Amino acid sequence: MPNRPAQLAGKHSIVVRRLLPARREDVYALWVDADRMPQWILDGGSATLDVRVGGKYHLDMHYEGKSYPHDGEYLEVVPPKRLVFTWISEGTNWLPSIVTIDLIDRGEQTEIVLTHEGLPDEKSAISHQEGWTEIAGWLERELPALL
Repeated sequence: MPNRPAQLAGKHSIVVRRLLPARREDVYALWVDADRMPQWILDGGSATLDVRVGGKYHLDMHYEGKSYPHDGEYLEVVPPKRLVFTWISEGTNWLPSIVTIDLIDRGEQTEIVLTHEGLPDEKSAISHQEGWTEIAGWLERELPALL
């Protein structure tokens, strides 16, 4: 298993929680499917995913007419419960941060707990809190069409 980066972009962290009306396996599948990811997280961007420990990913996220590249490496892959990966982007000053996606089985629903740690400063933490909250909302709204 790859080690966590020795140095992260900073010491700020955020947590986003959302209860989704879908089974855990279905929610997990959306996080690891490069073909469906642009429909809910990337606003029409693109994804290249090598979902395995040590595998790399690249996301080209589109938002309000601008493209935002994100890159990282999978540190932990536990289907259908958990994904942990580094997150490197302009919003982290091109230094690594770590995203943990925990999917908790709630019967026919799934609680997603997204923790983003190692953010560089309070401004970045606020921006990522808003961004991940918006993405969780997109996921919830698009679920019926994606499943």
